Amino acid sequence: MKLRKRLLTLLCLLLIGNAHAVHPLKMSVADMVYKDKKMHLKFKVFADDFGVELSLFCNKPVTFTSQTPSAEVQSCLQTYMKQNFACLVNGNELTFHLKTTKVEEGNSGIIVVWLEYESLPFSVTSFKTIKVRDSLLFRFKGEQKNMVNIDLFSGENIQTLQFDNRDGPVMKEIVF
Repeated sequence: MKLRKRLLTLLCLLLIGNAHAVHPLKMSVADMVYKDKKMHLKFKVFADDFGVELSLFCNKPVTFTSQTPSAEVQSCLQTYMKQNFACLVNGNELTFHLKTTKVEEGNSGIIVVWLEYESLPFSVTSFKTIKVRDSLLFRFKGEQKNMVNIDLFSGENIQTLQFDNRDGPVMKEIVF
């Protein structure tokens, strides 16, 4: 019964998703910036892929048609992000909370979702290591790739980490 419900949910989402432009790229991009003693994250994901991924994760249809997801979707989203994205600064894992979501349709009809997160405040005298795990959309898309741009020094020496679904949910590290 549970499998039947999941398949029906996936079918409905695929039909809904086909009403919009199709994108060949299977990638998410995140910008991570340290500012005001907080780590700020801004993810850009394709709405159709992310909706299907969250629907499978939450066991209920999730679509991004409004700027503010329901409380139930936000709760599921928080759990999903905690399981699929992590950041450790000098060995200490950061806790993030959702600040805003923005749904945007481009000229080509492709809809993207911007998710902005912010960590709890933390002090750091110097960055020694930063570790990141990003497995967003790895469950749904075999060819998924994710990029995380890391800006710890106000635009100087921006580092980029790339994650490929074929490698699995690995933790990558930058040593300073």
